[in-house]
Order: sequence, then C-alpha cells, then structure tokens
Amino acid sequence: MPIIQIYSHSGRTIEEKQSLVEGITEATCKALNVLPEKVQIIISDLLPENYAVSGKLKSHQTPPK
Repeated sequence: MPIIQIYSHSGRTIEEKQSLVEGITEATCKALNVLPEKVQIIISDLLPENYAVSGKLKSHQTPPK
C-alpha cells in the first residue's frame, strides 16, 4: 500500500488539492500497478513561520520581485 506525503505551501484551495491527489493517485496506480483504494496521500501545509531556506524563516524573507 503506497503512502505518499506531500509538503506544500499553505494557501492551496480544496479544488487544487483534490486535483493534485487525483493526478498522483492515477500516476501511482499506473507506475506501481495498484488499485486506487490502496493509495494513501497525506498533505501537510507548511506555514511560512515553520520552515526555512538558507538559514532564514520564510516568514522573514522578502518576496521575490
């Protein structure tokens, strides 16, 4: 039973998440020859204050121009 974990920036809509899990489920079933019922997906929304790049929290970084 494949279990797939996705880390994503917070703010995605339910529709975007639904589209994502449908596509990943389809690709997983094809690649691993499993039924959709066997595919589990966990989406973890990352808040900017909970992860860092280059030693700085994303909440403290200036957005690119």
